[in-house]
Amino acid sequence: MNHNNIKLLMDHSLGESQNYHPPLEQELLEDYSNAINDLTINEENRLKIKVDILESEQNEITLLKNQVKENTSTLNDVLDLIKLKIDNDSTIIDTKKYQKQKDEINSIGKRLSGK
Repeated sequence: MNHNNIKLLMDHSLGESQNYHPPLEQELLEDYSNAINDLTINEENRLKIKVDILESEQNEITLLKNQVKENTSTLNDVLDLIKLKIDNDSTIIDTKKYQKQKDEINSIGKRLSGK
């Protein structure tokens, strides 16, 4: 806490410095609010802050887990599409290969029958 704010809160005189920049009540309140944890003997306030922080972190973890599940699902869908595309391409290649082999067999058959 600001030394002059401490003096004011304890109702002490600031001497000449109180004439230059007297703090506003809002400034005193904010400064005091920042020191509450250090001034309090009871652990309740500190524990409440820890609980709030942990809840916030837990919510963030849950959100990240959901995003990972979503991304995993999307990646699995993409992988399935890739597999289907590969299977489809293989079928087309096999059909073309079969047709080419059939044409070669017919060509060889024509050559043999022409001899």
